[in-house]
Amino acid sequence: DAERLRYLEADQLNAETRRILGELEQLPDRILLDLSIGTDLLAGLAHALQLKTTSTTDEDAISQWLRKYRAHPLLKARLTDYEFLTEAALPDDFKVTVLLPLSGDWANAGRAIRDGILFEYQQRQTTVGVALTVIDSESLTPEQLIATGQSTDTEFVIGPLQKDKIAILLESQPRMPVLLLNRIQTNALPLKSPTYSLSLAVEDDAESTINQIAREVDQARVVVFHSDSPLGVRSAEAIRQQLTVVGGSHAGQFILDDKKPETAITQAFGVTDSENRRRELSKTLGLRLEHTPRIRQDMSAVVVHTDPKKAQRIRPLLDFYYLDQTPVYLIGAYRDDLHDIVEDLKNTRVMVTPWDLGTPAKQALTSRPLAQGVFGSLVGVGIDAMNMAVQLGFGGSTSIQGETGFLTLGADSMIHRQLSTIHISSTEDITRHLWEPLPSLLQSDLFYAD
Repeated sequence: DAERLRYLEADQLNAETRRILGELEQLPDRILLDLSIGTDLLAGLAHALQLKTTSTTDEDAISQWLRKYRAHPLLKARLTDYEFLTEAALPDDFKVTVLLPLSGDWANAGRAIRDGILFEYQQRQTTVGVALTVIDSESLTPEQLIATGQSTDTEFVIGPLQKDKIAILLESQPRMPVLLLNRIQTNALPLKSPTYSLSLAVEDDAESTINQIAREVDQARVVVFHSDSPLGVRSAEAIRQQLTVVGGSHAGQFILDDKKPETAITQAFGVTDSENRRRELSKTLGLRLEHTPRIRQDMSAVVVHTDPKKAQRIRPLLDFYYLDQTPVYLIGAYRDDLHDIVEDLKNTRVMVTPWDLGTPAKQALTSRPLAQGVFGSLVGVGIDAMNMAVQLGFGGSTSIQGETGFLTLGADSMIHRQLSTIHISSTEDITRHLWEPLPSLLQSDLFYAD
């Protein structure tokens, strides 16, 4: 009902607004407080009702409401008891500074993120008062970067992207909240203002995979294959840690050789041990024995961190060595032409972002070159960064469906991305599953309430 207020005029708007406010007045204070936390129209009404009850002369509280809901239909409704809002002076916009490399070696990455930020800013311009300043971080000296963090003309900073720039900014103890665009553990740092981080770190992919497995299998036991690279090692370590969180267990970690991945596969599955037992028994009996190797039976799932090209070669090898129906999860293996290679990827879940699945924002940005190529996901990061900056700046929800995953602000001040999946069945059918959080116990009870 609150969302319908956008489309009502004059007397109908006044009557409907007063009706909703009247119903809100009947709610317990705790529920009213919960409803007021957000940036939607209902949250605006709940917040306005609280102000009417407690803070009609609090200029700062009124200014905060007007900044957050400057286009709210309540301001058009002629309600005399809310004149403390309609007659107040409009506040200044929320001032956000963006620090990105728009020149130099990182220019394409920086411009892709910038395109995403500008897209989201444009989408919100009519409903949220934000003044955006974008600065090329490559053009700033360390002294200028420090000055940005101490500026009274900025209320929120998005960026920097590179770790050397981040170190300079954080060492200066910025006076305003900062949303870093790299994976940085900030919760243990002695900082004056809240500092968050959002990135495309492989740790999010790895944790997402284990969370997905935990939804499908209780107390999962997982075998992990990973590339011989820093990203592969980081992925494997994140998997190990997340298995502990969800109550699963680690069934072994194996490095895939680029030239002979079957070496790790036969070792991991126990095929090598099976063959060795055949040889020993054959030698003892003095007979040539025929046998089919048996693999270990304690695997709930297999996780493989690799690249898209190698995945097409590795996945059939797993079946060749008798994996059978044990599900396989691929990290880092998404490619646009999955439908052309489904024969090689049967019984596989490919971890993907909502952006990979195709979001309305991605469709709207088809004319932007950087949104379509290898930098496309970074455009999604820009959209998510601007979205989260608004949520953090205006007290909105910090658990939202984003372009690069389902975003949740953790206790470690990191914004964690839960990825979605593309499932390729054993019959080569493709289904796409957008991750949604499970309802809480309270929400589950409410679904069936009288």
